[in-house]
Amino acid sequence: MAKRDFAQVQAQVKKKPVTGRLPAVMTAVSLLFTAILAFSGGYMAGNTQNSTHALQAEKVQLQTRIEGLEKHISGLEQQLAASLEREKPAAKKAAAERIGDLTFYSELPKQKVMPQPLGDTGPAAVQSGGEESHEGHAAISKLTSQASDGHTDNNPVADMATYRLQVGSFVRRSDAEVLLNRMALAGIKATVSEAQVPSMGTRYRVFTAAYTGMAEAEGAKSQLKEKLGINGLLMRE
Repeated sequence: MAKRDFAQVQAQVKKKPVTGRLPAVMTAVSLLFTAILAFSGGYMAGNTQNSTHALQAEKVQLQTRIEGLEKHISGLEQQLAASLEREKPAAKKAAAERIGDLTFYSELPKQKVMPQPLGDTGPAAVQSGGEESHEGHAAISKLTSQASDGHTDNNPVADMATYRLQVGSFVRRSDAEVLLNRMALAGIKATVSEAQVPSMGTRYRVFTAAYTGMAEAEGAKSQLKEKLGINGLLMRE
């Protein structure tokens, strides 16, 4: 049996090198990366588009709310303007009345009731023009001189006439009652009387209690000035 040439056999059965698989693998990897990149790009683009839509929707909502608030503010401004227009006349009237109430001392001489001469027993005359009559001056001077002498023409012994002091005049009764309470705290009795003053309307006047004789009335006037700082207007009833 002849010997075989193992060297030749082994040489014949050697495997051939694989040369066609590497390009296929590279191609597959490239396709995979391309697919991943495409998916990532599409996902990011989709998210960006969704975010843009969401921002636009929020912007529209904010604009709608702003427009609604602007309309509401405009309506409030119109209501405020209308309310101010309605309140202007009332505010002016109230301010005028308040000023009149606070300045009743300067208003008092325009409304004072002057006594008639002693020989006249008729009602007291209402002076609405703001000036004292000559008869009133004469009557007051005469009454004062008679009180100092201790007698009158009608009664040479003593003055038994009744006098009162007008203390204030107000547009509102409530303000007159405030002064009434102040006088009560000072120990001075007083009352409120309603009167119709020509060209001025209704006034609420504050009077002291009645006093008998000029001396008592003058004493009450001095007390009023000392305690409340008010110069009362002396009147004979």
